[in-house]
Amino acid sequence: MKFLRKIVLLVSMVINWNSWALAEVDLFACGNKDSSLSRSEALQWVKNVQKEYSSIESISGEFIQRSFIVALDEGERSSGFMAFSKPGRMRWSYKTPRLQEVLIRDGVMTLYQVDTEQVIIQDVREVLLSALPVSFLMGIGELDRDFEVISGCHTSGGDVALVLEPSHQNSSSSENDELGGFVLLINPEKKVPIGAKITSVGGNITEIVFKNQKLNDLTPNAKVFVLEYPSSVDLVDRR
Repeated sequence: MKFLRKIVLLVSMVINWNSWALAEVDLFACGNKDSSLSRSEALQWVKNVQKEYSSIESISGEFIQRSFIVALDEGERSSGFMAFSKPGRMRWSYKTPRLQEVLIRDGVMTLYQVDTEQVIIQDVREVLLSALPVSFLMGIGELDRDFEVISGCHTSGGDVALVLEPSHQNSSSSENDELGGFVLLINPEKKVPIGAKITSVGGNITEIVFKNQKLNDLTPNAKVFVLEYPSSVDLVDRR
C-alpha cells in the first residue's frame, strides 16, 4: 500500500514505469462508457461495503503491489502476504523483490529489513501517508463517515471501483494529510475490498490488489501479528 509514505522506497527493484505499465492490466480502469455508476448507486455501494466489512474480523491473503515515485520517475513491483485484524493490527510480508516485514499494532510500526539486518520502530502516525485508508482496513475507521464519494464504475474485469476523497467534515483529516486520491476496488459478489489505489498530493501512486483472501481466519493475538527477528539486528527505535 503502499499506504505508508516511507514504505514506497523500501523495494530495491527499479524498472521503467511507462514500459512496465503497458504490460500490466489496469484493474482500476472503468469498462465501457455505460459502466459508470450514478451517485446514488455509488453511495449505496459504499454503504453495502461498510456493512459487510463491519462483520469481518480479519482478512489474510496474498498481495501484488505496484508503485510509482514521481521524484525518481521510477516504478516498482512487489508481492507477498498480508493480514489485517480488528482492531488495529496489520502485517505485510514482502517476498519479492526482497524480504521485508512490516507490522502495525498498538499504534507502532515495526519494519524489519532482512537483507540489511535492520529493524526500525516508529510511531505509526509519523510514517502514514494518510491515516484514513489504513484506519478503514484495520477496522478503526468508517468508509461512509471518513470519505465522500466522487464517482464509481464497473471495471473491465467485472469489479466495482469507488473513487473517494477524505470528508471535509472529518476531524481526523488534517492539513498535513498527503492523501490526494483513493480508489477502492470491490468484489461485487462478496462486497469486500480486493484492492486499493492511493495517490499522494505529490502524484506518487500505489496500487495494491489482494488475491486468495481468507476471511475471519485470524485472531488479534495470532502469531502473524508478532514480528520475530534475530537479537543481532541493528535496532533503531525512533519513537
